[in-house]
Amino acid sequence: ATAAKITVLKTYMSLSASAYCTSVCPDGLWTCSTCGSAYTFIKSFKGGSLDANGYITRNDKTKEIELVFRGSGSNANWVANLTFIKKAYPPVSGASVHTGFYTAYIQSQATVLSLVRAQLTAHPSYRIVVTGHSLGGALAPLAALDLYQRDARITKSNLFIYTYGAPRIGNANFAYYVSATGITYERTVNDRDIVPHLPPQKFGFLHAGIEYWITNDISVVKICNTSLDSKICANSIVPFTSFMDH
Repeated sequence: ATAAKITVLKTYMSLSASAYCTSVCPDGLWTCSTCGSAYTFIKSFKGGSLDANGYITRNDKTKEIELVFRGSGSNANWVANLTFIKKAYPPVSGASVHTGFYTAYIQSQATVLSLVRAQLTAHPSYRIVVTGHSLGGALAPLAALDLYQRDARITKSNLFIYTYGAPRIGNANFAYYVSATGITYERTVNDRDIVPHLPPQKFGFLHAGIEYWITNDISVVKICNTSLDSKICANSIVPFTSFMDH
């Protein structure tokens, strides 16, 4: 990846990291070490029993609204207890998504839709970026697609998805649908991180988005855009995965 692209990935990685600061989520204070001064903090939200928590910021310099989902308060426990059950994805015939991720998003749906729409109404020329790490990276695409489907102002031209260490969300039909929207969707995988390999493909899950694979350090990022869930990037090291890289 180019230096410019790596800078972009680092920008949203930092926003995703800020979601883990309790001062931000749930306290609603933009005071953590990764909280950049360029951002105007709008509000944090709590989505119910399934950890669909996050926050919204705005960057008036880059003309951007950021919707950020937090990973689980206990990522290790969450990964250990991950089920592989899917349910139908209502907007797309033949598509199915992970039941737990979808249910978690629905718990924060009303809040997320209203917050983002209000910002877009106040700043109609701004683009929307949805991002998150781990569980947050599973919720981010579901939220982005929901916004895209429900609000005609939100199109493939002004909507961007960046995820970090995100698990697979849905089946092949879901992944193909996401690709067909043309929305920019870039998912970063850190070396041998096990989470992007869950739920396993053999259970009928497939990643959408273009993979950016960090193999040694953040300055060396391999772009894997030849096929969905490419065998030549992070999938090439299975089964030698690790939670330490998450």
